[in-house]
Amino acid sequence: MRLTARFLALVLTCAAFLTAASRSAFADAPVEAQVVLAREARIYAAIDARNGNALRALLDEDYVHVTSRGAVVYRDEDVAAAERVHRAMHAASETVDLFGEIAIVGGVLSVARPLGPPERFRYTHIYRKLDGLWLLKWSQETAIAHA
Repeated sequence: MRLTARFLALVLTCAAFLTAASRSAFADAPVEAQVVLAREARIYAAIDARNGNALRALLDEDYVHVTSRGAVVYRDEDVAAAERVHRAMHAASETVDLFGEIAIVGGVLSVARPLGPPERFRYTHIYRKLDGLWLLKWSQETAIAHA
C-alpha cells in the first residue's frame, strides 16, 4: 500500500500544528529549515532542467503528488512528465514547519506558461528525513484563480 495509515495519521497530526510556530523561509530560519528549502530549490532546478535522475534522487520512493485538478500521480509518472515538458517554476512565501523527522513546506508557486500570465498555486510539500536526507514524500497544489 502506497500510503500507510501511520503516515497519514502523522501528516494529520502535523497539519493540526501548522498554525503554531511557523517559521519564515528567510535567513533567520533554523538551519534544518534552510536545508529543507535547499532541497526545494534543487527540486525546482531539476524540473526546470528536465533532469529526471536528479529529480528522482530528491523524491521518496513512495512519493505522491495530488495535482490541482485532483489527479494522483506517483514518483515515476511525475519524473517522466518533468523529463518531457519544460516548466519554469518560482516558489515564494515559503514557510517550513519541522516536526522531528517530518517537515511541512507551504508556499505559492508560479509556473510560466507560453501565453498569458503564469499559473499560480498554493502548495504543501511534506518531507521525511531518511538516512540524514530530506526526501519529498507528498505534494499537493491548489490553483489560485486569476484576478
